[in-house]
This record gives sequence, C-alpha cells and structure tokens, in this order.
Amino acid sequence: MSQPHRGLVSVGVLLVAAGVILIMFSTIYTGIIGMLLGGLGFCILIYSFCQVMKSSSHMTIPGHFLLHPRTGTRYTYEQAIAL
Repeated sequence: MSQPHRGLVSVGVLLVAAGVILIMFSTIYTGIIGMLLGGLGFCILIYSFCQVMKSSSHMTIPGHFLLHPRTGTRYTYEQAIAL
C-alpha cells in the first residue's frame, strides 16, 4: 500500500473514531456532527480500500508458480492428476 493510501486509511479511521466519540457524548447537535464525521470517515475508508484494490490488480497471485513445473521439466501422470 502506498503512502497516500495509508494516509487516507488513517484519516478515515480517525474520522470514524471522532464521530463515534461525539455520538457517545452527544447532545442533539454534537450527535449530528458525530454522525456526519463518522459517515465521512466511513466513505473515505471505502474509497481508499477501493483504490488499493484497483492499484493491486496487476500483482500476481501468490503460489501460482506452484501449479506449473519448472521450465524444461514435466509433471508425472500422478502429479498431474493430483493437481
């Protein structure tokens, strides 16, 4: 995860935490502000996770190389059936 994505996740978590704290100690106005901050933080978290997933799509799947034999070799019949 790159530095801007980490920053967005941190800001989202802080806004959600601030919103929850304001809702816990709420009068009517601080409760509304807390809900708005929490909602904004939640939206930022979802946006940042979507950006991370979109930018990570070019990565290879771990373990994928295990499904193919090394170059110049072949699996035996039993190994191929097991896979």
